[in-house]
Amino acid sequence: MGTTIKAKPNQSMRDVILQGLGSMEGAMQFCWDNGVAISDVPVVGTVYQVSDAAIALAGAAGLSVLQEVAKEGIVFGTLGTLPAPPTMRVVLMPVLKAVATTATTPATTGFYEFNIEGDTGFIDVYGLVAGIGGYPSEPNNVHYITTDEEPGSPTVLAEVAATDMTAKSISYKVPWVTGHSNMLVFGAADPTACTTFEDTEGNKAHAWPAIILDSATQTIEQYLNPILLVELVSSAPGSVTIRLTRSHTAITFTGLSLFAMIWTDAAAGGVTGVTGRMPDPADPTNGNKMICTLLPGVYTFGVIATYAYTAGIPNTGMQCVVEVA
Repeated sequence: MGTTIKAKPNQSMRDVILQGLGSMEGAMQFCWDNGVAISDVPVVGTVYQVSDAAIALAGAAGLSVLQEVAKEGIVFGTLGTLPAPPTMRVVLMPVLKAVATTATTPATTGFYEFNIEGDTGFIDVYGLVAGIGGYPSEPNNVHYITTDEEPGSPTVLAEVAATDMTAKSISYKVPWVTGHSNMLVFGAADPTACTTFEDTEGNKAHAWPAIILDSATQTIEQYLNPILLVELVSSAPGSVTIRLTRSHTAITFTGLSLFAMIWTDAAAGGVTGVTGRMPDPADPTNGNKMICTLLPGVYTFGVIATYAYTAGIPNTGMQCVVEVA
C-alpha cells in the first residue's frame, strides 16, 4: 500500500527521498510517482507518495537505513540557506526642469535668466559629488540660437559660475537680441560635457535638455527632455528582470512634435551581464518599453529624443544608473 512522507525545512528532494526510502536506489521511481525532478526544491509541508515499487527498489539496504533513522531520530537536511535573490534600485537619475529666475523682461536686463534644477523624481541614493559638472573638468555648457537663425551656428555658453552640483541648480544668462524670434537653448553636442552628475560611488549620469524661450519675456515656452521609468519585474537567484519605459515631457509648442526616441543603454551592445533588450511580454508591440535581465552589477541606461520642427531642434537625452546587488 506504500506510505507518505512530508517535506521538512532545509530538505532537498534528495533528502526527502532518503527520508522516505533510506536509499537513492528508488529515486527515479519516487520522482515518477510524484511528478517531480530530483533537482526540485520541495515546499515545506508538501506530502509525497512513497510507493511499494519505490520501496522495493530501495531494498533491504534502504530498510536498514530507515530503521536506524527512526531509532536515532535523524532528519536529513542538506539544502542549507538559499541565498536571497538580488534586488534592483535606481541609484542615480537626474530629472531636471527649467525655472526662470526673474520676471524682468530680457529687453531690460539684456539676458534670458533661468536655472536648470532638480525636479520631482531626481534620484541620488549615495549623494552627489560637489565638483563634477563645474569648472574645469566638465562644465555645464549649453548652446543657444534663435529659431529664426536655424539652421545656423549656435553660440556656446557656460554656466554663470562654477556650480556645486549637490545644489542641483545651474544658473544661466543667455544674451537677448532684439528683432528675433524664440530663443532655443540646448545641451552641448557631447552629452558628457553637458549637465553631468556624479555620486560618491563614482556613478555618472548626464542630462541634455532643450529649452524654448519666449521672444520678448522670460517665459519658458517649452522644456524638452525624455523620461525614463525603471521597474522591477521579477527576481530570481542570481539575476533580476527589469522593465524600462521611455516617455517625454508634454509638448505644447506650436509646430513642434516628437519624432522618435532611441535607446542608448548598455543592453543594446550586449554588454556582459545584460541579456539584451526584449519586447515587454505584457505589451509586446510597444517600442517604448523594454525588458532586460541583469546579473549583479551597475548599469547605465539612457534615451535620446529627436523632434520634428521647421527650424530644427537638436536631440535631447538623459541617463540613469541602475544597481543590482
